[in-house]
Amino acid sequence: MQTNNHKIVDYDLVLDAKYGKEGSSERIRHEEAAKAFYAAQLLLQARKEAKVTQSELAQRVGITKSYVSKIENGVIEPGVGLFFRLINALGLRIFFLNSIFLQLMLHKMRPPDGLQKDKFYLSFCGALQNAVIARH
Repeated sequence: MQTNNHKIVDYDLVLDAKYGKEGSSERIRHEEAAKAFYAAQLLLQARKEAKVTQSELAQRVGITKSYVSKIENGVIEPGVGLFFRLINALGLRIFFLNSIFLQLMLHKMRPPDGLQKDKFYLSFCGALQNAVIARH
């Protein structure tokens, strides 16, 4: 394992060097992949903690075991509705810490006027980082 010799590093500079400046297409792709990986790992860990098989989870939400596997491996990103069904089927609840995203949820997950759909969903994924996911 490589260390940084315990030197304090501005991690934004590291990301800029590796993936381009914030807002660049390469950086955006990297951030989207990282958030998808985070969501996949969250679901995988929650399913295992709940002692639920992929087949059981698939049956609870009306998808195939193969689809659950693809979600957990980051091959497929579930839509917002399916993500919430999966969370609910695992006995979890999401508590948002940022009220604007609660307001967006009340508007049936449509982007507000002037906000592009891809940026809206990226913002939604970012909101998950500001959420607490807990058992019912």
